[in-house]
Amino acid sequence: MIRSRIHDDDLKVELKAYLSKGIAEANMCYEELRKRFKLGRTRFFTLFKTAQAELAQLKIEAQNRYVENSTKKAIENGLRTKSERLLFLQNEIDEMEKQLRGEVAFTWIHNSKILKSHSIDEFNLPVQIQNELRRLIRDYQSEISKLEGEYAPAKTDITSGGEKIQQTIIKTADGKEISI
Repeated sequence: MIRSRIHDDDLKVELKAYLSKGIAEANMCYEELRKRFKLGRTRFFTLFKTAQAELAQLKIEAQNRYVENSTKKAIENGLRTKSERLLFLQNEIDEMEKQLRGEVAFTWIHNSKILKSHSIDEFNLPVQIQNELRRLIRDYQSEISKLEGEYAPAKTDITSGGEKIQQTIIKTADGKEISI
């Protein structure tokens, strides 16, 4: 069998194929390729190191592209920025306030019945639903405050200097003790 000389670029392709198959030992690759091609040892090992570095770089680039594509897909599928979330919550609050004032007609479910907030010309909203809307508004406002970092300052003891404060005990007319 006559062995032909292999060009450097073709040798890199062959080496990358071996490396991709998991054959990463240089001597093993050298012996396999030497059977098919005229190949100098020094030239082979120089190109082997180059092929390893290029393949490692290709893997890193592929991982970066994967992360970038995953991020793009996540953004397309609904991940929102902080300002988008704040805007969404504020829009929901505005809508619920309109519902409370009777400016917007809406429906709700009560005992498996669908009820309407407006009849022909009358606004009719039960107190339970009004309270639920108010609670949701408070929850959304608190979520906005959390997102913006607006927290109440921590309560600190400034009067006792860190010492234990004695509790005051009051006795009621019926003999019960209440500590304040």
